[in-house]
Formats: sequence, structure tokens, C-alpha cells
Amino acid sequence: MKVDAATQVIFMVGRPVAQTRTPALLNAWFGEHGKNLALVPLELPDSAVPALARLLGEAGNVLGCVVTIPLKAKLYPFVHAASPVAAALQTVNVVKRCADGQLFGDMLDGAAMVQGLHTMGVVLAGRSVYLTGCGGAGSAMAFSACGEGVRRLRLHDVRPESARQLAAALRLRFADCQIELGADARGCDVVINASPLGMGAEDALPVPVEQLQPQAIVVDAVTSASATRWVAACRKAGHATLDGNTIAAHQLPLMRDFFGIDTASAHAPATPGETP
Repeated sequence: MKVDAATQVIFMVGRPVAQTRTPALLNAWFGEHGKNLALVPLELPDSAVPALARLLGEAGNVLGCVVTIPLKAKLYPFVHAASPVAAALQTVNVVKRCADGQLFGDMLDGAAMVQGLHTMGVVLAGRSVYLTGCGGAGSAMAFSACGEGVRRLRLHDVRPESARQLAAALRLRFADCQIELGADARGCDVVINASPLGMGAEDALPVPVEQLQPQAIVVDAVTSASATRWVAACRKAGHATLDGNTIAAHQLPLMRDFFGIDTASAHAPATPGETP
């Protein structure tokens, strides 16, 4: 891909950002399709969020940003409008500048997970789901799972208040789903890790493999250069898995749509009779 004075920029913001696969995946797509766009990682502390919001609103060649931990909730107060899921969770993982200069936010983690499961032939309706990690990504995944009609959702977080707050928010919107709290995945047929466990090579497993039902489907939101220890252990035990890299790949078309990026290739040949 080329970068010149006409390049439009999208930032990837968080702390850390080195673990995320999104810049490599999206920049590769930009290059393959001849788009003069670049996704640039930007590691920022919480204190820089107000300045980031001003930059997004004023920099003419910046379309917006993709947001990772721990800034998803930190940036939400600075958007002027948000999608229903982002507003419900008060969390964003993508922000764009609109034509009027205002910032609009959305939360795509849950939709990407659902698309990944659909690709595997997994339907969430009627399922019993366990989710550990009730931060930004986990909250979005829980919201989307409930929206797909899961029968029961059990939530866990090392910060109990985070799980309680998410449970309360979901109960207001999904009365038909049994929302409960607990640290045990037994009895659940879809098990989701949306915690940071797995980002470090020596991290404890987010859910012991022996807790999983024989046919349980495993979802790990952590992105890494290779399979996390938990995903590897679950695959060895015979579980179908959806890993963080695959979820990230399913977010790419959602992000392109969000930022209004034309999916037609700039390298496409002219049609017959058309002036190149």
C-alpha cells in the first residue's frame, strides 16, 4: 500500500495496541483494492481521550478510529450520537466523523461474533451461554447473544460489579432471556471468553477445559499471532472453536460499511466500451 499526502487515515486506539490484528488485516485489504487509506495504530493513555476526540472532529483527512481496550468506555462520552447497542452499553469500538463534524459511535464486536458463529453453522437461539469478561467486547457479545434469542446467559467478571451492571442492563431489554451470574461454565453449550486472559502466554485459562460440556462451542475474543493456550486446549479436547482472529476478520466488512468505504476495487478493469 502507498501512503502519500492524499491518504485518508483511520486510527486504531488503545493501550496496548500491539496485539490487535485489525491494522494488518484492514491495511492488506486497502492495498489489495487500491484504496488510499491507512489504519494507523496509536497507543494512548486514558488522559489523552479528550484530545483524541477533538482531533477526530477537526482533522480533515481522519475518517475516525477503531477502539480497543481500555478506551471503549472512555471514548463513549465524547460521541454525539451512537447506535442502539453502543448507547445501551455506553461503549464504542468504532467512531466516525459525520458530515456535520459530529462523532458517531457503534459497537461491532457482538455482530462480528454472531457472523462468525453463523459461518460455523451455529444458531444461538435457544442456547445456554456462559460469558466471562463483561467489559466492552464482552458486553457487546452478551447483547448480541440475547438479541439472537439465547435461552439463558450466565455472566462472570473478576470485577463483580461489572457483571451485575451488565446483567441489569440486559434484563431491561431481554425479558425472555434468563440472565444469571456465576463463575462456572457447566451446563452451558456456548462458552465465551471476552476477558483479557490469553493475551499473555502464561495467563491462566479463562475457563477450565474440564468444565466444558462434550459438545460445547468455544468462543475466544483474544487476538494473537497463533491460537491461545485455551483455544488450543479446547481444540485438542474436540471442541468447535471461534477464535479472536476470526472474529476480527468478520469485523472488517462491518468496519468498511461503518466508515463508508466503497468496496469496489480501484484496480478493477474498465468494462467494455467504457473509457478507462
